[in-house]
Amino acid sequence: MGGTWAPRTLTILNTEQESEELLTILYGHGSISFMVSAPAALTENVTIQVRIDTLWATLQSGGEDIVIPAGKATQVLQINCRGIRLKSSTGVGADRVFDVSTAMF
Repeated sequence: MGGTWAPRTLTILNTEQESEELLTILYGHGSISFMVSAPAALTENVTIQVRIDTLWATLQSGGEDIVIPAGKATQVLQINCRGIRLKSSTGVGADRVFDVSTAMF
């Protein structure tokens, strides 16, 4: 599998529910693979959302929402979308910074 991995972060700010967007279309590639590492202090349920056009949808695998567990890394292989963000089930109790490694293909 080709591609160049690049480290980034996505942050859900204190009291907010959504991170900023990682725009995948800026890289001019057909698909993206990524790994999200959650902070150990994460107490909220956080899912991955993808944007196709203007609408956001929670990413699923095998019919289940992909939830990022505290202190763990979650990998998503080769999806096509315009953007990625993280969404908490509630406003977070402090800034939550997630390490994200991406590879564009």
